Amino acid sequence: MVMPPFNELQERLLSGRLVLLYTAVFGLVLIVFGNLVITRTVTHPLDNLIQAVKDLALGRSVTPLEEREDNELGRLAAAFNMTAARLGQRDREIAQRIQELVDLNRKLEITREGLIRSEKLAGLGQLAAGLAHELGNPVRRCWAMPNC
Repeated sequence: MVMPPFNELQERLLSGRLVLLYTAVFGLVLIVFGNLVITRTVTHPLDNLIQAVKDLALGRSVTPLEEREDNELGRLAAAFNMTAARLGQRDREIAQRIQELVDLNRKLEITREGLIRSEKLAGLGQLAAGLAHELGNPVRRCWAMPNC
């Protein structure tokens, strides 16, 4: 059985279908590779940045983000790394200042206790001086008088 040759209309339909099929396959491949590229260059870095911001907000230690390229995401990662480093430095400075204040407060408490002890001793000394004065007056009068 011999196939009759395609007429011009059938050839145009077949070539149109082939063009449509090639376009669809190329579009599908383009979508898949585009999705992979966007996921790798945009989505993953943004997910990492979001997680790092959450960790920083919760006070957890943050590993520096990778500054890949000189684009918006790279500059954003660099700014985040600088901010995280500065906040870490500030936390260390605040912890050091708190420790200094705790030490100073301890010294002040020791000084306050010493002052209280000194006031008690001064009061006891005044009481002893007053008692000695009161006891000493009648005795002196008695020594000064011959009939005592």
